Amino acid sequence: MTREEILAMSTGKDMNLLIAEHVLGWIAWKEQRGEYTHVIFQRPGEREPYMRSQQWKTDQKRYEPIPFTEIDRMKHIVSGLKDWSSDISAAWEVEEKIKEIGGLMIGYYMTELMLIVRSNGFNMVHATPEQRCKAALLAILPGEE
Repeated sequence: MTREEILAMSTGKDMNLLIAEHVLGWIAWKEQRGEYTHVIFQRPGEREPYMRSQQWKTDQKRYEPIPFTEIDRMKHIVSGLKDWSSDISAAWEVEEKIKEIGGLMIGYYMTELMLIVRSNGFNMVHATPEQRCKAALLAILPGEE
């Protein structure tokens, strides 16, 4: 995605999916439940979703990883995402992840946030969840021309 595309995004599920994939490193799994297809998420360090059952070998057939680009909210029931782009307490989790990554990523994030809020630093404490998520995506994703 280009910088302009990220900055033009509105809050909501599309931005939250990008945060889950690129910032938080979640893995999406497609789970077939009867005639419905659900998308659930595995956080880093968690076991595969089918391993949560005592009959995991049987349940394994219902699950398969799905690329985030193939998630279609018209076809799939998506559950387990937080509203990072609208909820400030959820957005702080995104900032904690940036802090956990550490190193230059913190500097990249802070620079992007300063540019988005158009501030020399003071107004960054008043940044919205949307601004914080956009700064995280811009810091993490490689820029495309």
